[in-house]
Amino acid sequence: MFLSGLCKFINPEVLPLYALIGLVFPFALFTFAIGLVLRVSRGYWKGLVWPLIILACSFLNIQKTVGGLASDAGILSENSFSATSFNVRRMDEYNWMEGDITRKDLWKWLGENDSEILCLQEFPSKMKEQLSKTLGDYSVVRDGTDSEDRKRLISRLSRAYSLRAKQARELNEYISISPHDVLLAGDFNDTPVSYAINAIENMHDAFTVAGLGLGATYIGDLQGLRIDYLMYTDGLSAVDFTTCNIKLSDHRPITAKFNF
Repeated sequence: MFLSGLCKFINPEVLPLYALIGLVFPFALFTFAIGLVLRVSRGYWKGLVWPLIILACSFLNIQKTVGGLASDAGILSENSFSATSFNVRRMDEYNWMEGDITRKDLWKWLGENDSEILCLQEFPSKMKEQLSKTLGDYSVVRDGTDSEDRKRLISRLSRAYSLRAKQARELNEYISISPHDVLLAGDFNDTPVSYAINAIENMHDAFTVAGLGLGATYIGDLQGLRIDYLMYTDGLSAVDFTTCNIKLSDHRPITAKFNF
């Protein structure tokens, strides 16, 4: 847990393989909690020294990983809006799940979503017209790639971590010169303790402020990870956060309400 928490300080462009350790933080935290409870229940007080030291050193990372431990969210005001981010995995056009059935359920869920801002990742551009009919005046930006070949997974992940480190720094430049409040939404493919997420400066994580529990969004092969985010600058404030419990993609959609 301690080693994975150090990922935010180690640039993947220098040590790309080290970034993979960050993936285990939620699972290490769960194991750590079990061990802590067992030691307390058995009265093994001397054995609590090192765990408490690790706990103190990792507390900020735990706050980012487990919702409800950071500052309390505010109360929804009249000047507010809601935003949803969802990686729709190309609307299951390659039948990874149940094909037409999954797409029908996805269209239904999107049509019922009432967020003022809707950000979709991996949405097929050929379905843009159908989305416009479903949602009304929403505009769509296609973001993402087709299904990746899982061969050479480690090398691909390492390269991706390095690229995201560079992209995070470039993103900081755009955010810093924006004359407006910024809402950053998307599937970042990185955990809260990663270098790239922590390299995004002067932004708050809506889940950390208003979420609860682990808020896992990825439901692929390595479940239990939160890799989708709604982040915002000081002009906004998160008052509510929901990780939607549906399985129509390899990601769960996330929704937050903000005051401005």
